[in-house]
Amino acid sequence: MSFLRRIVTWFGNRYAGRGSRGITLGRGVWVHRSARLVTLGGGTITIGAGTFVDHGALLKADGGQIIIGCNAYIGPMGVFYGTGKLVLGDDCGTGPQAVVVSSAHNFSDLNTRIQEQGEVLAGATIGREVWLGAHSTVLAGVTIGDQAVIAAGAVVTKDVPSLAMMGGVPAKQIGYRGDPDAAPPGVVATPPSV
Repeated sequence: MSFLRRIVTWFGNRYAGRGSRGITLGRGVWVHRSARLVTLGGGTITIGAGTFVDHGALLKADGGQIIIGCNAYIGPMGVFYGTGKLVLGDDCGTGPQAVVVSSAHNFSDLNTRIQEQGEVLAGATIGREVWLGAHSTVLAGVTIGDQAVIAAGAVVTKDVPSLAMMGGVPAKQIGYRGDPDAAPPGVVATPPSV
């Protein structure tokens, strides 16, 4: 690692952890000065070695957990809410303004304000080497399999199989990474370099 990278990494770690309880940063984690890591109500944030958190990103664990693996990339202005348990695997990447939430509001009682009805802590799990495109949203209760790709602007409301390419609102499978013979019936396979 270059001398400059070591200095930037050191300042990034010092800045991210200053005055924050429940935050654990692995070796070589870089957190941009404008990013915010927030723990409330006993929440915790754990970030694995070599991960980069870009400018304006918000990671907020309000009574829950955010666990980010090694060598991940959190893109500019991404929002990750860990009220439930949010897990992002090793080598994942997110485009600008990607959003992942791990809880959802109750809203069935018309006589009570939504903010007073509590939340369902459904969690969100994103496998290893997943790419979340710019402005994509992953909702609570979703599990995304390893090496899946979520297109820009997609809203993921259901579980995603490994190697799937998803797009749309709500997201549907639009392709499959890898061997064309391994693709599910009716789904087009594309080269892994997508």
